[in-house]
Amino acid sequence: FGTFEVTLFSIVECSSASFIEGTPGEDFAGTTAAVTAQYNSTGFGSCDVSRVYLPFDTSSLGTGATISDATLSVYVTAKTNQVNDGSDTIRVTQGSSTFGSFGFTSGATSIDIGSITTSAYNTFTLDSTGRGWINKSGTTELGLRELHEISGSMSSSVAGNSITISTSEQTGTSQDPYLTITYSPASPPSRVMRISEGFVVK
Repeated sequence: FGTFEVTLFSIVECSSASFIEGTPGEDFAGTTAAVTAQYNSTGFGSCDVSRVYLPFDTSSLGTGATISDATLSVYVTAKTNQVNDGSDTIRVTQGSSTFGSFGFTSGATSIDIGSITTSAYNTFTLDSTGRGWINKSGTTELGLRELHEISGSMSSSVAGNSITISTSEQTGTSQDPYLTITYSPASPPSRVMRISEGFVVK
């Protein structure tokens, strides 16, 4: 359902040096992708961060559609929750193939990493903000981020927090990320019929 890409970011003192894994506009080749926020005392810089970019082709909705409900489901294969302080949550934001263009505002129910189930689908329910990001005539771009990374409050725990999800590159479709939308299509155009006296309409 749509293409899938992941954006990875490694930072020096949590402020610079980004790179994208995969080519924007093309399918991401990996079968898994991770949302990560961790302090790294021995690796590149002091913080390791990764965000997941999830674009979906929602153009078939049509501009006149009315969206009443939407959910994002991702299949989680693994998780790490070393910093369990209330900010260990995964959030849905606006996504982008450019790291710096990811949004900060949450558009769905957040899920605490401690509550995430592995080897299973986990579902985020989009709120009115998130539903407003659905592009009825093009591509809907969603992203996954960890709250410590959003707020800039990295912990000194080297292990940090992360979830790993399956991508659409997995064999088959049983673990693909998917977006479920409940909507009403645009009303058909009104038709006006003029009937003259003496004619019968059948």
